[in-house]
Amino acid sequence: MSNVKIKSGDTAIEFTNPTGEPLAIDGVTLDLTGATILFLLKLTEPPYTAYSLTAAADGTPTAGNVVYQVGTGFPTIQGQYKQNWEVTLADGKIATFPNGGYNLVQILDDLN
Repeated sequence: MSNVKIKSGDTAIEFTNPTGEPLAIDGVTLDLTGATILFLLKLTEPPYTAYSLTAAADGTPTAGNVVYQVGTGFPTIQGQYKQNWEVTLADGKIATFPNGGYNLVQILDDLN
């Protein structure tokens, strides 16, 4: 699990596997060929706003790496967010990472 800080409105940020390790189940790297990958965020305080943003496999899909490039739809509301990667594999099975908790993303005030 990771803890990332970003300034509100920044778009030169790219999120990847937080541990640097490929996404895996029981030690077997996921083949992300044909998978749908979502970068999910949810504010940890009221109003608990949730965001579902499209991510992608990073590079070779069989390597199990994911990436989300901050862009349109990324929240600018300051606060702390829980974050997960939700992967729907080509066979329709769903896996969420990290599966033992959440990554944390904190959006800070931009002074502009």
